[in-house]
Order: sequence, then C-alpha cells, then structure tokens
Amino acid sequence: MTGLNVSLSFGVLAGLGLLLIVSGLVPARPTLTQALDRLRRTPSTAVEPLALRVRLLSAPLRALGLPRASTRADLAVLERPVAKHLADQAIAFLAGLFLPPVALVVLDGNGELFGAAAPLWACLLGGAGGWWLAEYTVHAEAARRRDELRHALSAVLDLVVISLAGGAGLEQALDDACADTNGWAAHRLNRAVATARVLRVPPWQTLGDLGQETGVVELEELAATMSLAGTEGARIRHSLAVRCATLRAHQAAALEAKANSATERMSMPVMLLAAAYMLFLLYPAVAGIDTF
Repeated sequence: MTGLNVSLSFGVLAGLGLLLIVSGLVPARPTLTQALDRLRRTPSTAVEPLALRVRLLSAPLRALGLPRASTRADLAVLERPVAKHLADQAIAFLAGLFLPPVALVVLDGNGELFGAAAPLWACLLGGAGGWWLAEYTVHAEAARRRDELRHALSAVLDLVVISLAGGAGLEQALDDACADTNGWAAHRLNRAVATARVLRVPPWQTLGDLGQETGVVELEELAATMSLAGTEGARIRHSLAVRCATLRAHQAAALEAKANSATERMSMPVMLLAAAYMLFLLYPAVAGIDTF
C-alpha cells in the first residue's frame, strides 16, 4: 500500500508537469465571445505582469475551459485576474491533495517518512476540499461586494432624485451623486458614469454594462428603466424614485431573510448544548441504576 501511494504521488506530479509543458507549448485558443469581449472592454485598473508561477499554474486550467461563467462574473466584481484565481485554486487543490500524507507523517510516532500510508480516497477528498474552498471563498466575497454595490446604488439614486428635483440634469446629477459617496462600490459607479462621458454615450448604457459584467441585475433593470423614461426631468425623476423604493424594499427583504437564516442556524447549536447538558445530568443516575 505504501509503494502504491508513492507511485501515485510521483505519477500525479509527472502528469501535472507534462500538462504544464503541453499547455505552454500549445496555448488554448480563445472563443469568439471572449475575443470580442476583450476588444469592447476597457481595462478598469492597470494590468500588472503576472508572475511565472501564476502563468504556469493557470495555463492547464485555462486549457480546460476554466473558470466557469459564474466564477468569471465573481472575479469581475472582485477585480481579480482570472489567472491569479486559477493559480490559487491549483495551489489549494495540491495542498489538499498532499495534506493527508503529510498529516500521517506528522502523527506517525515511528519517525519514518512513509510509515503510515494515506488512502487514495483521503487524498482525492482533500484535493476536492481545497478546490471547493477556493471557489467558495470567491463566491462569498463576490456576494458581499454585490451587496455593497446595491447599497451604494440605492444611496446614489436617492441623491440623483434630489438633484433632479432641484433642476439639475441627469448626467450632472449622476456625477454629483457619485462624487458625494465613498467606498469601492461608489467608485465603480463613478467610473461607469465617467466612461459614458468619455465615450459620449448615455450613462445608463455603461451602468447596464457594469451590471452585466458584475452580475448585479438591479443595474441592468435601472438601465432599462432610464432608457425607456428618456431624459425628461419629471418622467425620469418619477421612474428613479420608484426604482429606488423598490431597491430598498428588496434590500430590507434580503436582510430579513438573512436574519431568519442566522436564527435557524443558531437553533441547532442550542439544541445540541441542551442535549449535552441533559446527558451530563442524567448520566450519574443511569450509571447508578446499572450498579444495582
């Protein structure tokens, strides 16, 4: 069993090395959608050169068509390069893959390197756990960023409605509202409005593109509402006020659902604690009955 694990470990390392070499010599050809998206998308931040480790680890996964579309949307929200995420995911997979043998070596009292053989299923389970953990971390952080973007959008819409009621134009109201708010989400909204001003397109078009890129449906709905309402002050002010009220209602419902979910999750530990306490109280009596 020990020799089999050693052979499998060297086989996995050799296979990964060959896959890295092949992916480096024959890079994956981007699809038509990806190529057109690269032409249309303007870089939001300065692109930093990727390290050699990141390129080597991400190349095989890119050749397999990873990551998925939902993960790409999450990375767009986080403004994180796809190659870096794939490299981190590969490192997490390898760490989980070799965690069981390393743990057995540490716990082995004989001091032999392969004194205890880790089962293959434990190694595969550890690798899958590391892969899932890296994916789950990205999804959770992206969900938090999307919530921040929704809250910032609600605050910006409140300020826009007030500015429109004071006689300001739509673009000026959007510029002032984004400038008066702080944070990462407000910066993304301000960047979208500035991009519309540079490209000489309506601001709702770039806001809709931002919503499609980040997966925030509320931005796409806002863009559709603004495009239908036009630029008339009364009509667009009423439409934005209704959209802002709807967004706040959705946020309140989401917060209430999160609170209810947290309450339900807390009920299980309380029940287990109560059961353990009752067992602690009843065990001496039951043990005393058995002695008779």
